[in-house]
Amino acid sequence: MGGERAQAVNEEIAKLLEVGFIREIKYTTWLANVIMVKMANGKWRMCTNYTNLNKACPKDAYPLPHIDTLVLVHQLTKELHLITTPWPFSMWGMDILGLFPPAKGQVKFLIVAIDHFTKWIEVEAVATISTNNVQKFFWKNIITRFGVPHALVTDNGLQFTNCRFNEFLEGLQIKHRMTSVEHPQTNGQVQAANKVILRELKRRLG
Repeated sequence: MGGERAQAVNEEIAKLLEVGFIREIKYTTWLANVIMVKMANGKWRMCTNYTNLNKACPKDAYPLPHIDTLVLVHQLTKELHLITTPWPFSMWGMDILGLFPPAKGQVKFLIVAIDHFTKWIEVEAVATISTNNVQKFFWKNIITRFGVPHALVTDNGLQFTNCRFNEFLEGLQIKHRMTSVEHPQTNGQVQAANKVILRELKRRLG
């Protein structure tokens, strides 16, 4: 790069350095190449090619869902079926697993959630199965990562039937579907996830 284009690059870099927007580094793997584009008014616009920088950055093992999928989820007016769901992350099943021998932090229960479409499982160990812990889990592990779901399926446990938890769901316009004592298999997705978790725990802990 030379001539007028190189001069434009130097001027833009000097401006960015002066205001503290960029700074000098010694890590060449972080290098992001600049591309100069001449505008209709004759001035230069400095753009950035992030190809090399993206290669140097660690990849997230838990990619975010597609934006268009989330938009479609919230455009639904009704579910096509009571249990199955046509969109990823629009319906979750949730259950409590335990009591286990106390571990570090006195945790002895597992909160388990599974997406009915992708079969993605979220698990967190807790010391108690309070409504507060369930609500925190649902917010942190489901809503902030996958968006606000269309529905949640649970059993009739006190932590799920609590007025505070149901007000929390209603405030987010999440339908709460509770299984009956006579038909616990209605929440079969999360029951299957529980079996997988228990099998792996037994295998690892011997």
